[in-house]
Amino acid sequence: MKRQFWARVRFEVPGDDPRPMTVPAPGPWWYSGEGNGTCIVVAYIPLGRSPYEGKANDVVLRKRYWPDARDICDCGEQTAPVWSDRFGPVEGWSIAKQEWLKEYLVKCAQQMLALKAKVAS
Repeated sequence: MKRQFWARVRFEVPGDDPRPMTVPAPGPWWYSGEGNGTCIVVAYIPLGRSPYEGKANDVVLRKRYWPDARDICDCGEQTAPVWSDRFGPVEGWSIAKQEWLKEYLVKCAQQMLALKAKVAS
């Protein structure tokens, strides 16, 4: 059986919403903190069956999941996500993220309706 490779990356997302644009994210991620108008996110990105080639993280993050990611820090390649007392495996983590996205989309729709009403008046 071939090994699965994962990249652990840390990056910042402008604003106060750290969620990925595409749900579910390709691997576990968590909101690590905030500072200077940004959210700090740590994520495991699956790299497939070949070792890290230098650009996989940037492509996955910027093109699909976190297009506004900046200050991306490659924390190394691993053959599996490594859990700690700060971040452990959470059952249903992708389901929780999907619910969070649904709430966000409802909020966006409400803002769009309010904007349309304002423009119409």
